[in-house]
Amino acid sequence: MAAKSLSVSEARKQFSRLVDGVSRGQAALRITQHGKARAALVGIKEYEDLSQKAQAYERSKKKSKPFTVRGSLEIRCSSEQLIEEMRQIRARWAESIQRSSEDLARALSQR
Repeated sequence: MAAKSLSVSEARKQFSRLVDGVSRGQAALRITQHGKARAALVGIKEYEDLSQKAQAYERSKKKSKPFTVRGSLEIRCSSEQLIEEMRQIRARWAESIQRSSEDLARALSQR
């Protein structure tokens, strides 16, 4: 479900009521300016949950180390076959990243 959108001027007129609503668990509000989304008004619980997830994500990035391989490798195919295999691996990797992003967005939107 998409967040309700209000213009800055409309949100200003109703600010107290809007803050009360999101603090009681109503859906987040999108604040627009000149027709473009510029800010969001969310309850403190949702904000804290999102902040914790962002911090956990940042911590996980710091813990991961680059992958390295040492040793030798004998390739038993043509360079064309190797290039095609690399293209396929790259396509599967990009697809899995897209799927993961979509799953995360779906999970967050269901909150």
